[in-house]
Amino acid sequence: MGRHQLVNRRRCRNRRLIARWPLRRPGPRTSHDVRRRSIDRHRPYRAVCVQQRLRVVRSLRATWHCGRLAGRGLAHAPSSSIAELGRHGHAGRLVKFKPRWIPSGSHAGGLVERTRRGGSDWNLFWLRCNGIGNVQMASPRSLQRASDRGLGEQPIATGNCRSRRFRPTRSHQRTTSQNVVASSCLFGSDLMINSRGEVTMETNAWLVTATPPTPNGDLHLGHLCGPYLAADIFSRHLRQTGEDVIAITGIDDHQSYTDARGIRDGKTAEETAQWFGNRIVDAWTKAHVNFDVVTRPNHAPHHRWLTQKVFHKLFEQGDIVARLKPLPYCASCDRWAYEAYVSGECPHCGARSCGNACEACGRPNDCADLKNQRCTICLSECETRPCERLYMPLARHAETLRQFLRSTRMSGHLRALSESIIAAGLPEIAVSHPGDWGIDVPIDKFKDHRIYVWFEMAAGYLAAGGNEHMEGAWRTRQRVVQFLGIDNGYFHSLLFPAVMRAFDAHIPLPTAFVTNEFYRLDGLKFSTSRRHAIWLSEALENTPADHLRLYLSWDRPTVSQTNFRWDDFYACVHGELLPRWYGWLTALARRSETAASVMQCAKESLACSPAISTSYREWIGNTLKRVHEAYSVERFSPRTALQQLDLIVQAAAEAGRDSEHLAAHSSLQGTFVREVRDELAAAVALAMGLYPIAPVMAEQLWGILGCFGRVEDAYWGCPGAHMPRNVTKLDVDGIGSLFAPIAPTASRRVVMNEPTYYRSTDTAIREKAHGAI
Repeated sequence: MGRHQLVNRRRCRNRRLIARWPLRRPGPRTSHDVRRRSIDRHRPYRAVCVQQRLRVVRSLRATWHCGRLAGRGLAHAPSSSIAELGRHGHAGRLVKFKPRWIPSGSHAGGLVERTRRGGSDWNLFWLRCNGIGNVQMASPRSLQRASDRGLGEQPIATGNCRSRRFRPTRSHQRTTSQNVVASSCLFGSDLMINSRGEVTMETNAWLVTATPPTPNGDLHLGHLCGPYLAADIFSRHLRQTGEDVIAITGIDDHQSYTDARGIRDGKTAEETAQWFGNRIVDAWTKAHVNFDVVTRPNHAPHHRWLTQKVFHKLFEQGDIVARLKPLPYCASCDRWAYEAYVSGECPHCGARSCGNACEACGRPNDCADLKNQRCTICLSECETRPCERLYMPLARHAETLRQFLRSTRMSGHLRALSESIIAAGLPEIAVSHPGDWGIDVPIDKFKDHRIYVWFEMAAGYLAAGGNEHMEGAWRTRQRVVQFLGIDNGYFHSLLFPAVMRAFDAHIPLPTAFVTNEFYRLDGLKFSTSRRHAIWLSEALENTPADHLRLYLSWDRPTVSQTNFRWDDFYACVHGELLPRWYGWLTALARRSETAASVMQCAKESLACSPAISTSYREWIGNTLKRVHEAYSVERFSPRTALQQLDLIVQAAAEAGRDSEHLAAHSSLQGTFVREVRDELAAAVALAMGLYPIAPVMAEQLWGILGCFGRVEDAYWGCPGAHMPRNVTKLDVDGIGSLFAPIAPTASRRVVMNEPTYYRSTDTAIREKAHGAI
């Protein structure tokens, strides 16, 4: 029937259909009305039964998919019959489809089954035991072990995968107390059934977060070099290795810095957040930074609802209490001065700081304890007045936070900061402020207060995407990695875990933090509020996005502060890396052309010889293993990955120059062809390893080399598996367009001055010259 059609034709009449999982792009539609899209073997598909037709549609994210189906009238909302599953983190992820059927948990059998109620029905399950192998790539041995435990029928072949089929109306008894993992194409992710018959979710999925930027200005290179590029690199590599990952971030609309920028520009906070939020998302797109979910709180009713729900629950259970404490007040502006509205000297380190937290030392403050307080709007001195606000005492969560810090991977700087705050006594954090910008406090006595934006962010991570389904995504993904700047470290390591655990003790906390130090420009920290920056949108006008990604990955302030200079950018990218890669690839193109002509006259034994030699395969595999370690959360260092890739280029170039002497001797031409194949394998490895950092360059190089499929779908660590058997001529012009160095232009910098943002209409924008000189 063909590898992309349905298997077991007899069952098609009963509407119990088992769909193949093809590994390549499918052909035209079949007579069985199966709609197929482009295939990624690492990502799940969901089969949907609609009006007695089976459609296989791509479901990268279960939450979006359910919403899209419901919006098109193809599915109902989650029914009460799956409430039991919802209590185990499945809320909002299952929908009832037409014709009617009810998912149910078979606790007696210890395995999820489905019961048919009229109309047509079908079922498709995969199974594995004890986390052996991948659900879709389970080994025959693990399947046999499952069969020995009475967990199903004989295994069936689906494409290049092996899985086990379960009847929808049968209970499958277990003979062991060990956990079982079942995967259904309807569920969108794996279900784990423990020995008590309780349904939980697969624990191998990843959730990657990046701290939402503040929309008080454009995105600058310091932002990109920080958590956003790092989170994108990490997520891309996870998908390369077949992991299931969701990357989320947002726009921090309700920051007081957004309102302060609007006040100075004569605009409302909503206008400022909308304008700069759109520009930030556009800058991410231009820089090839991809997130699966970008939260816009002003456009996400569920974000507001869940934030207020978390706040109200913590208030009801006593984790949030009222306190009467002093707070700076600006009589000239007639407003309470907190966070962005007040500045002074930090009570801990003495550096200039705004309210609530110090950028220099990363420690929190209570605004009133700042020295020499001044209003940032009118620059006048502030007075101190008593103000009743709501506080969250962190001291009652001290033991929980200590255990969390011991079990979580983080940098030495962040660990030292967190431990020092705990040792000095965990403070009480003000979680409400009197104002008019932000989410209303859901307490009657404090209706004129707004929720502290960093408390809001903790709930915002759960509500990412603006719908109720993503809360389940956080709950069900046991490996949560957060990318952040060190100046936001205390919020993520102490405040957010306390808020989340106080709200729900079963929410998994982050397993790792990946931080970056300050990135400097001309010796001073990049700063949007101080207008000391190189705006990303302007930098991309004359510089390819992948070139910037290369240098920012090389110069990333992983453990110490680094400084950006245009001269250093050109010296590194266009003076060192790209010239070396371009020179090697153009020489390889000449050698591959010679090898291709040799192969036309070669014997059959030469054409059938191994694609690459064993020793070369082992060497490339070991090098790519070190690249993989550099991309891992334990040793995340894009600079190390680039250094290892550059070593591949240098070693291959040296071997290639030596092999040119073999081409002139007929008796050694076979050896020459094998040497060129080895060199091509090194180029394939370069494309594979380069993809997370420079995705466009890697994808185009992949195509120039004539490799199969896409580089993001390549089997990591085996470049020879994707190479064509015959050596072909490479496109020299294509190589030149990718790797040819660009001549440096005049150095550019941004002058520090007052904000000069003006807006005449909703569509007309002009900014006075504050950019390159």
